[in-house]
Amino acid sequence: MKKIIISLMTILVATSAMAEVNEKEGYGTRYFPGMEYFPKVRPVEHKKEIAPDFKPANLLQDASQIADIRFKLITKEDPEGKNLEWSLDLPFRYVFLTRFATMSRADDYTPEKDIWGRSYEKLEITFIRADGKVLPPYYLYKNTIKVNNAKYVDTSKEIEDWAFSTVRNYKELAFVNRALNIDNYKRCVDIGNLAHETSPEQCIFPDGTTFLNINTEMKNDTIRTFNFDSCFANKNPLIAGFPRRCVAPGGHVYTEQPKVR
Repeated sequence: MKKIIISLMTILVATSAMAEVNEKEGYGTRYFPGMEYFPKVRPVEHKKEIAPDFKPANLLQDASQIADIRFKLITKEDPEGKNLEWSLDLPFRYVFLTRFATMSRADDYTPEKDIWGRSYEKLEITFIRADGKVLPPYYLYKNTIKVNNAKYVDTSKEIEDWAFSTVRNYKELAFVNRALNIDNYKRCVDIGNLAHETSPEQCIFPDGTTFLNINTEMKNDTIRTFNFDSCFANKNPLIAGFPRRCVAPGGHVYTEQPKVR
């Protein structure tokens, strides 16, 4: 009996000693006595997850791995986008990725002339993966997205206004309205400004700028109306009262400012 106990203790001590031996480089498992007589085997390397490239279809396929999509409004006065920066909520991420995936590759595309005249340089888009990796910056401007010298075009011309409409804070719309030079009722509503069901309907900026829902066509020679005087000089309709108000094409209402004599 004593011999059996001694044998078991010897086996236990030997096993413990083997477990405490450090792993030796190149064997791929724990070292055990006599292993040096066997050929060395490299550890099994598991296939690493391949991060998606910048292609829209690949981003959509990997949507579950995208933890955040951030937008920054880049202007000459604010090149770092500190004045307006926001993230897309989860449902909006899928909508954006789906819209982006339908855009066509067109590196030689030239955007049409913008009669409204945007007063910003671009929207910077940052994709952040769940593992913390940040993809190369994307740039959205005039319904085109550029990344890594590739250009994708939204032929429906809706993705840019849609992106701006996802701002969370009503106060931030002031930056959006100035950046896009919103100048008619429809665009005012589409961006997310406050709408009133009056007759005619009204859309109001945070600063009080008002647009009426009237059926007038925007033209190049009327789009650049900046104040009451230019609106009145172009013989646009007036709203009686004090102060007087002039309704420009597109429904933009200009209020007559008091004149000091």
